[in-house]
Amino acid sequence: MTDKKITPIKEKPKLVATLKEIIPDYKKLTADDLVKTIRQKIDYGKHDPNHLLDLYEYEISRRLDEARKENKKPEVSLSIFRSLMKKTEIRILQNLMTHRVEIKS
Repeated sequence: MTDKKITPIKEKPKLVATLKEIIPDYKKLTADDLVKTIRQKIDYGKHDPNHLLDLYEYEISRRLDEARKENKKPEVSLSIFRSLMKKTEIRILQNLMTHRVEIKS
């Protein structure tokens, strides 16, 4: 093998913002309020939409796990239901031909 010169990286890696840095009081917000706040941040274009949605999914998943661990009922909302279905890998689709909602696992 030939000797190759290794050049050091000049740029510092970009730090990925956490949900706490973006929305300081996210734990106090309900799932619906958290979605609204995240959609506002996406609309203003200050943050990456995919990153914010991933942070949201992680937070809702954490809340569902915490509720299961403490034997409590999770918050009741459509966004929690969607996250629960996504976590269990069940897809909710709309059939455009029959105009029906289908649930596939």
